[in-house]
Amino acid sequence: FTGSLDGMGYTISDLTIERSGESYVGLFGCLTESALVTNLTLSGSISGQSSVGGIAGKNLGLIRNVANKAAVKGKSSVGGITSTNYGTVEFVSNSGSITATNGGSVGGIASSNGDGNKTGIIKYAENTGAVIGWGNLGGIAGVNNSKGTIENAVNQGSVTSDADSSCFGGISGINKGTIKDVVNEGDVKIDKEGTMGGNSVGGISGNNIDKGTI
Repeated sequence: FTGSLDGMGYTISDLTIERSGESYVGLFGCLTESALVTNLTLSGSISGQSSVGGIAGKNLGLIRNVANKAAVKGKSSVGGITSTNYGTVEFVSNSGSITATNGGSVGGIASSNGDGNKTGIIKYAENTGAVIGWGNLGGIAGVNNSKGTIENAVNQGSVTSDADSSCFGGISGINKGTIKDVVNEGDVKIDKEGTMGGNSVGGISGNNIDKGTI
C-alpha cells in the first residue's frame, strides 16, 4: 500500500483473515515509505504463516493513532501492529493476543524493530495483549535491532515462552538498539515444566547485546 488511509476514528469490526500458507499478512501486506495509516481501530482475527501483523505484515511508512484488538497468529514473526517495522509506529495500542507457534520473533507491537541498516521507531505505544510463543518475545518488540528505538512505551500484557532456549522480556526479547522511558507491568514467564533450559529472561529485555542501550 502506497497511499493514505485515515480511519477517522472508525472501527473495522470482526475482520477475519485466514491465510495460513502465506507471508506478509495483515490488513495490509506491506506499507511502503510513502504510506500513512491513521485514526483506526481493528478487531477480529488474523492468521498467516510468517510476517503477520494486525495492521501490516511489514511497515516502512507511518502508523499513527491506531489500535489493534484482533487476535494475531502465525508460525513466526508475529506482531500486534506490524511484523517488521522499518518506519514509524506511534500513539498505538494492542490488546489482542499475539501468538507464534514455530519460533522466530514475537511482539505485542512489532516482531522486530529496525535492523542493522534500516531505522525503526516505536513510541507512545501500549500493549495489554498476551504475547505467546518461543524464540525472541517482547511485550513491545521481539527484537529491537541496532537502528531500532523504543521510547515512551508501556507493556501490561503477559509474555510467555512455551519452549526452552528463548530470549523474552517485558519490553523486548533482545535489544541491540535504544530503549528509553519505558515501563513493564506484565508477567514474564515460561509455560513449560522443568528447568529454564538456557532461557534469557528480563523485566525489560531478555538480552541486551551489541551496545544496546536501556
